[in-house]
Amino acid sequence: MYTHQMIVVFENNENLLDFNYIGLKFNSENDKDIQISFSQAREVFPRMGRHQSDPIAQCIIRIMKKNYNGEEEHIVYANVRRQSGCVDLYSNMMFKQQVVDSKSLKFS
Repeated sequence: MYTHQMIVVFENNENLLDFNYIGLKFNSENDKDIQISFSQAREVFPRMGRHQSDPIAQCIIRIMKKNYNGEEEHIVYANVRRQSGCVDLYSNMMFKQQVVDSKSLKFS
């Protein structure tokens, strides 16, 4: 028996990233007996104030591997540029901040 876990990211109706886990549990060596689970990684909180549709134009996700006291951790960061030019910053799969005046920023 062995397991795999993947992170899947969706854009929700408030144009925020919604991080989710898909788990695959293989119960036998021939891969015919598979259990699939789906769970939300973090609760998504609505934006403050009124929201106007502003779809994601570009998204960059980075996973950093960190060794803390001999234990390995993975931390997920994301930067999102929306069509208006605003930028959303995510840390550990949670929305942290919106940068409103970012039209001069260049993403590569």
